Amino acid sequence: MNNQFFYNFKRELLPFTLLEKIKKELVASLHIERKKYGSKVDFGHALLVAGEIGKMGAAVISSSACLRAGVGLLTLNTPIEERHIVQIAIPEAMVVSREEFNYNLDYYSAI
Repeated sequence: MNNQFFYNFKRELLPFTLLEKIKKELVASLHIERKKYGSKVDFGHALLVAGEIGKMGAAVISSSACLRAGVGLLTLNTPIEERHIVQIAIPEAMVVSREEFNYNLDYYSAI
């Protein structure tokens, strides 16, 4: 990637020196070892509000990213008309429609 791309950001928002210091060692230090007999509940429950009628690509991609990042449970809030797309593409995600969603956000560890 061209380094000129990073210079287009405001320095106070994204200093270039920070990007130079991100190494494999830093990323490895942030990794948390999973327990051998850990439950999916131990790894958090994320709520993802994504998608619109006819525009579910980003919802599918972001759902997949959440699961790859290591979330234990994923609930996707999407329009009821489009729930089949996500249930086919990402069967491990729980899908709840916007119409039937109760907004008790205390249940989720990440939104």
